[in-house]
Amino acid sequence: MAPRNGHQAPAIAAPICTEVVAAQREVKTLHANFSHRRILRRNVGRPLAASDAQCVQVLRLNKCGKSLRAIAEETNLGLNTVRTIIGRKNGTDRTSVKHMAKIDPDRTREKMWTAKRQQRDALPKRINELRKVGDDLIKEAKRGAR
Repeated sequence: MAPRNGHQAPAIAAPICTEVVAAQREVKTLHANFSHRRILRRNVGRPLAASDAQCVQVLRLNKCGKSLRAIAEETNLGLNTVRTIIGRKNGTDRTSVKHMAKIDPDRTREKMWTAKRQQRDALPKRINELRKVGDDLIKEAKRGAR
């Protein structure tokens, strides 16, 4: 090593530097593994009472726009089982929500805030639709009264 401020660096400094760099690398690896584990979905709760084929069928029927009750009748599964299968895909089923609330409460609060914001943003549109329906009903009632 080159002398600094007139002092010669000890010969032991090079091995210590490599050890520090190796330790920093190991810490980064451990941090990445820990973060990755937090993101990965763990199986929480009891096993689902549906086979993989039934889960695929439920998701396909849901994508087609069928109601939860219609899917439950067609697949011979319970309504809550169908709800759980669809919720797991979105990460909104009861066990996923409880698990995320435990490991990352801030993210859970943020998701709740986002959902409420979407509901608030949709209110003016729904109010206008209901007004139109109400106006149409009043017009029909007036025509029928004549």
